[in-house]
Amino acid sequence: MENYAKTLIDKAFEKGLTPADIAQELGAPRSYVYDWHKGHRKCKPADLAAIAYLAGFDATQMLARATAEEFEGTKKGQLLARALGKTLLATGVGLATVSAQAATTGAIDTMYIMLSHISA
Repeated sequence: MENYAKTLIDKAFEKGLTPADIAQELGAPRSYVYDWHKGHRKCKPADLAAIAYLAGFDATQMLARATAEEFEGTKKGQLLARALGKTLLATGVGLATVSAQAATTGAIDTMYIMLSHISA
């Protein structure tokens, strides 16, 4: 999984939040925020969603994306792909369980827009 945590934490920093602020909001140790940022600790989907919200992004889309990626290639991942279908396409997730045709219809543009907002 891509290190979404680093990107989102960087965006939260740009909004004036500190690692201590993020940790307090999440009810997590400050060391977790540093470890997530460096990629030394896996950030759970719920924490990614909360950080996305703090950074000013859509927490629901991040939660769907991170959850689907966590279970990609498993039976649960296949179920999640069906259950979260349109949300996954809107976030640009290209899971093996989602057809290539469905993944290319509009999702590429949406992914580009979302990533450009995160990277900007």
